[in-house]
Amino acid sequence: MRAGYILVVDDDPQIREIVGLMLGKLGYRFELRASAAEALALCEEAPEAPAFIFLDLRMPGMSGLEALQRLRAGARTRNLPIVCISGEPYDDAQARAAGFTGLVGKPFRARQLTEALATFAPALSPEPLIGDQPAK
Repeated sequence: MRAGYILVVDDDPQIREIVGLMLGKLGYRFELRASAAEALALCEEAPEAPAFIFLDLRMPGMSGLEALQRLRAGARTRNLPIVCISGEPYDDAQARAAGFTGLVGKPFRARQLTEALATFAPALSPEPLIGDQPAK
């Protein structure tokens, strides 16, 4: 069994769909959540914690920054690579100073997502694809 899954947290349904399609085509396991609260609940309650998180910076309710602080305080999630995805004028240095592992700016391309995964979570690998379905 290969290790882990990617958690994508963004309040924009189009962003979630695009990232999910990209990750699925590449063969990664992933979960999509629309809010920081949903993501925190998954991280605390699911039998398996994610191995990597793409986290939107600006979301209604709880911001990505607040969610990041809570994730960094959690025993299961404190050392996870958590990459900020944001369309805000936010740079990599600001993201790292806030506690993010890195930054992918919106709009983004699939290459940027895969580069972030290869850089910050090299042990997390996709399943080989057969046709359009992951191999079993």
